[in-house]
Amino acid sequence: MSDDAPYEEEINKLVAEHGAVPPPYVTFPDIHPFEISWRIGSGESYLMMYSAWSAKEGMGEAQWIEYFRKFPPPPIWLTWAIDCIWSVAEKVEENIGENSDDDHDEFNLDPLEFDYWCYFRRTAALGFGTESDCKRAWEENRERRKKKWEAWR
Repeated sequence: MSDDAPYEEEINKLVAEHGAVPPPYVTFPDIHPFEISWRIGSGESYLMMYSAWSAKEGMGEAQWIEYFRKFPPPPIWLTWAIDCIWSVAEKVEENIGENSDDDHDEFNLDPLEFDYWCYFRRTAALGFGTESDCKRAWEENRERRKKKWEAWR
């Protein structure tokens, strides 16, 4: 049984409607990339279905670039798009190895925690967004979350 079998009906429906399975930020535009919603419930189910579809598609750099031309990432999702296009997480894991005890070496979608500078140059050239736009979106989100937390306490 293939990985996409449990999701085949939904994948087919989305592909018929959009030409591809839309990225998570299209389907759930108000959910931050780090929200718990991606680990439980409908967000988790969507990511699992999306992962099954993208693995089956086996897209390379050129295909991912065309995909993100169709579904431009909002600034807060730019690092996620970078990882899709250039497989940053895989490269980081290969270079670190399993013996690293340095938490700073871990891959992180947060552009304030992980250095994406060479990839931001590429996304800017492609018209997907800039480093400053992405970092500003993450900083604004942190401030909103901080204010919510302080109001809640």
